[in-house]
Amino acid sequence: MIYKLDQLGNKISFVPISDIATISGNEYTLSKTSNFRSIGTFNDLNFEQIPSYTDAGTLYSQVLVAYVVNLDDLLRYKCQDLMVILQTVAGEVKLWGTKDFPVRCRLTPGITTMQLEFTSSSPFPIVF
Repeated sequence: MIYKLDQLGNKISFVPISDIATISGNEYTLSKTSNFRSIGTFNDLNFEQIPSYTDAGTLYSQVLVAYVVNLDDLLRYKCQDLMVILQTVAGEVKLWGTKDFPVRCRLTPGITTMQLEFTSSSPFPIVF
């Protein structure tokens, strides 16, 4: 079964895990030299998670694709472990990514836009 969450609007925020001082629930504190980034997207964000059932338990393959203006400075997030801040259109905030189960970003540049594909595998589903 595929879970699709489509009430996320069109804004995404992310920060390298190494730039986070503390995380507690949906609250976090950034370090003094953080590379926190928040950008608007051309598409409404759709978060998908697909469960895989194994003898060791359930593992969720999680994907979020965003299309943004082609910004070269986003390349620095390419090989980093990230935490993504998801916000619903109702204003509810969810954190996605931890030190144990980080989010990774794959960038596909185009002529005027760039595709950001955020992926993670986690034993914990994101529930809105």
